[in-house]
Amino acid sequence: MDADRVAWWPPMMTTRERLRLSEAFSRLGNGAGLEVLAAHVPLIDRSWMLTTYGKGAFELAVREAGLAGTRMIVPAFIAHDFVGVFHKYDITPLFVDVDPLTYEMTVDGIDPVVLSSAASLVLLHTFGLPADGKGFRALCDGHGLVLIEDCARALGGRMDGELVGSHGDYAVFSLAKVA
Repeated sequence: MDADRVAWWPPMMTTRERLRLSEAFSRLGNGAGLEVLAAHVPLIDRSWMLTTYGKGAFELAVREAGLAGTRMIVPAFIAHDFVGVFHKYDITPLFVDVDPLTYEMTVDGIDPVVLSSAASLVLLHTFGLPADGKGFRALCDGHGLVLIEDCARALGGRMDGELVGSHGDYAVFSLAKVA
């Protein structure tokens, strides 16, 4: 494994760290706990919201970005949780092959025809192994695509020193999936 890719699945967190994160989340309402959370989630210069499920967070991103009735690039290896949102918002998923070793899409593995017909792309950090956020950010910028990062199992994961979720227009995390 590349030394710059730090996988967080299975979670490499101690019980004490999990408890500190849980306490940080419980204190967010009064402004406390952000310093603990910021060690695991990129919060700088971003607005954020807590939801009960990642599916709900994904739906909020779809609504906020105005993606109803569009085409979305997704990895062929993706959770069934997305299906309901695709159906509800009339989104056509454009499935892209994944690397058989990492189960992740690669920047070079997306057909230019697919890129030109899509409005957005879901970057999945599969099994907590960080994907190429910088590369996909550049790809999305070059094609005018909204980038949604699914970081559900990668809370605290880093690639090249940057937290997962740092490159997307939207990033979805799940404390429950790593705790």
